[in-house]
This record gives sequence, C-alpha cells and structure tokens, in this order.
Amino acid sequence: MREDWIIEQEFKGLLPVIENFFPEGRNNYTHLNGLIQSFREMSFYENDIIGLIDHKRHRPIYISDNIEEIIGISREILFKWKSMYMLQLLDKSHFSYAYRALTEGMKFFYAIPKEERLVCRRFTCGMKFRDAEGNLRRGFIKTKALVVDDKEDLDVSIFFVKDVSHLVKGDGYWMRHTAPSKTACYIKQKGKQRFDDLLTSREIEIVELLAKHKTSSEIADQLFLSRSTVEKHRKNMIKRTAAANTTALVHLCKLAEVIK
Repeated sequence: MREDWIIEQEFKGLLPVIENFFPEGRNNYTHLNGLIQSFREMSFYENDIIGLIDHKRHRPIYISDNIEEIIGISREILFKWKSMYMLQLLDKSHFSYAYRALTEGMKFFYAIPKEERLVCRRFTCGMKFRDAEGNLRRGFIKTKALVVDDKEDLDVSIFFVKDVSHLVKGDGYWMRHTAPSKTACYIKQKGKQRFDDLLTSREIEIVELLAKHKTSSEIADQLFLSRSTVEKHRKNMIKRTAAANTTALVHLCKLAEVIK
C-alpha cells in the first residue's frame, strides 16, 4: 500500500514547482459548469478515462465515472488529493512523470505563440499504473488545452487515458508536444532525453510506409536506401518508442499523431 507520508516525501519538492507555474488560484468554477456538464453527458469508450484539469490550481475538476472500476481509486479521493492527484494514478516507479509532465508541458506551452496555445497537444506513452486488481498497466494519455484566459494563459485542459499495455515494453515513458510551429519530445531513458520530435523526418517516411504494410525491401527501393538501413531505422524507432513490435510502433505513432 502507498502510504500518504511516503508519497509526500517522494515529492516534497513538487508543490513549490506547481505554485511557481500556477500562482493565481481560483475562487469558483461557475464559468466552467457548462463545460463540465457537457462531458458528464458524453459517452466514451468504457475503458478510457477522461478528465478535466484546472491549471489555475493544478487539480482535477472532472474525472469520468469509470475511474474507480479501472484504477480502484474513487474520484472523491483524487479530488481530495488536489494537486497531488497524479501520484494516486501512477505506480511508484514512475512518480517522476508527475514532475516531468508539469515542467516539460509548461515549458513547451510558453515557448509557442499565444495564438497556438489552444491547439497544442501532448501525447504521453508508457506510464506505469496499477489497476483495481493491482495489475501493472501501461498508459497512453492525450492532453489538449481546452480553455485559455484573457491573457492566453492555460486555464483548463482535457485528457484521455488509454491502456496500451499490449503495445508497450521496457521501463521508460515518453512525451510528445505538438503545435503548428513547434514540436518537442522528452524520453525517460539513459543518455539524451530531449529531442525535436519523437521521430526524424526519415523515420516518419519509413513508419508511414510500414503502416501501408510495405516490407523493408519495398521501403528500401522506394526511398533509395539499403534494406539494412531501413531495418536499422525500424529497430531504432521500436527502441525509442518502447513499442512491443512493428505493429505496435505503427499504432503508437498514430495515437501520438506522428502519422495519420
């Protein structure tokens, strides 16, 4: 069992970071009531979790009803934990994601033009969490800015959580941030961790052809490469994305909107 004091000790430095990014606070949610109600009335895949995050106080303001059935933690507990809610969702081995999601995400958000902030997205893959039976799962989260305030600062985001345990292997996780003028990627791994994107332009060409069920030899002929070069790219992509195999690589790239 994860005791409260252990979590607080592990992340005693997280709250000051949150307060630095989100200093304003909020008095009420009146202007968000309609938005929250609309999501309560929507239907989503029963195994996908959906939520709304208040970035003025960095806390959940809505989480779909299936959260307790899937994770084994009630919405009331997550709301009670406020800014530390994410630690209730993660396996202890991936507690660092809570910090990285905050710092990498906000750095990207304030690096893009204000007019792009409502269309920026974050895709995160591989975070470890425990389900209601205690089984270790791997998650994929898509996050999108939903509301910005009159200064174009982040107000509310929506997130979707999907179980991709069958697609992922390894111990790390990665985050891909996108906007019309910029992309950025963080990969939890040894060595270099920050990249301009999850894949290079050449790798994107290759994975697009893999998605069309082209063989390595066919891709090599079409791109004027050697077959061994194509195979090397494919293996590098699988390693970087922690994909279980080539089929999983293609699926994850579609989920992260690297390819259509």
